[in-house]
Amino acid sequence: MKKLIALIMSFAMFTASAAFAAQPSDEVVNELVKYNIISDPSDLRPDDNITRAELVKILCEAACCDLEDYSAQPFTDVTPDHWAFRYISAGYMNNMISGYGDGTFRPEQNVTEGEIRTMIVSLLGYASRTEDMGEWPLGYLAYAKYLGVTDSTDVDVDAPVTRGEAMQMIYNALDAPMMELQTSYWFGEERSVIVVYDGKDQPLKTLRTILDAKK
Repeated sequence: MKKLIALIMSFAMFTASAAFAAQPSDEVVNELVKYNIISDPSDLRPDDNITRAELVKILCEAACCDLEDYSAQPFTDVTPDHWAFRYISAGYMNNMISGYGDGTFRPEQNVTEGEIRTMIVSLLGYASRTEDMGEWPLGYLAYAKYLGVTDSTDVDVDAPVTRGEAMQMIYNALDAPMMELQTSYWFGEERSVIVVYDGKDQPLKTLRTILDAKK
């Protein structure tokens, strides 16, 4: 485990100086349209920054969230009349997102590179694996690289994310094996067990397999 963490961290450090804007290819756009992750390919605006609310909508579409199941208000600044209310509620309840210390989510604020990597790694289920890898967002950056989420994108942690970069990262995440932290009991004691659905010891489970099953 320590060797794996060291290897992942080295990947993150090695790529920290890379900087180029992602322009989504036809393949990226076509795949995201096929799965209804993006709905209007005529309005991509790949160079525009993406907001936190817009990103959560995309993540929920990628995760096949049934919005009818979500009506809780987790943040003070996202009320039921906000267009992304149910997406943000679903994102919070599925541990994809968190807010700020003042109880807000700031839905119209631009997403940073560190934030999008955190959200995608959390969506894939690896958040618990980042806890021993230093201060935020080091562990998330490392796992995003390890899982291939950051391929062909910028890794400047504090920079705002463009819509094109977000599309590329979501596309990259489609085939990453998902992970789950399960609770089991051994002689009456509660234990946490990490399950990686990589198609080896466990059946393959990815965002793509979930999306395909819903079609």
